[in-house]
Amino acid sequence: MNKVIVFAGTTEGREICSFLKKYEIASLACTATEYGKCRIEEGGALTVRSGRLTEEEMEQLFGEEQPEMVIDATHPYADLVSENIRSACEKAGKTIGQCIKTCRRSRKSKSDDHR
Repeated sequence: MNKVIVFAGTTEGREICSFLKKYEIASLACTATEYGKCRIEEGGALTVRSGRLTEEEMEQLFGEEQPEMVIDATHPYADLVSENIRSACEKAGKTIGQCIKTCRRSRKSKSDDHR
């Protein structure tokens, strides 16, 4: 049983996982890809798994793990997974924490330069 489940897909997600590991809080980090899994240092009280989950699979995971909190630290453009996490939490009666998601433009468009 894990106290916290983190859906991690961002730097913030990795930082949250690092914090949970440092303070030995039983946690499960879920990443969509193997690459994401490799970016999180597993060990101690932190377990990391990879693979995309459907809403139903999330509900099942919450039932098995019985977390006290679920944290959505997915990418700002990952609207579908965020909605699935939110819905699965509601159905399972779990508390959800969500990292503030901001979308940044990587650079100005050429039309912005001429205004």
